[in-house]
Amino acid sequence: LVTRAFWTGGGEVAGQGPLCVSSRADFCGTRGEELAQLRGAQSGTTAEVARELLERLSQSAELIDRAVLHTAAAAVVAGVALEEVAQWSRLPAEELSQILAAGRSED
Repeated sequence: LVTRAFWTGGGEVAGQGPLCVSSRADFCGTRGEELAQLRGAQSGTTAEVARELLERLSQSAELIDRAVLHTAAAAVVAGVALEEVAQWSRLPAEELSQILAAGRSED
């Protein structure tokens, strides 16, 4: 239920000027504050921002790599051919075999 429409500086609505339609009067103001906080979180030198972004991407990539290997191991254990799993995971079959064997010896 729309209870209020108010000016935000956004797009034109029915010739009345820019409006934000919300069930809460402070919706647009709150979103603007959140956006300002996000922008503030990215402040600093380009190097600092790049460093933080790269660290987070690297952590994410590591988690994805682990997920690929765990899923590949589960598929092989379930009876899927190693060559198929290697193709799906875009890893050389020999390398995948070695990684999976090393993982089994660690368990």
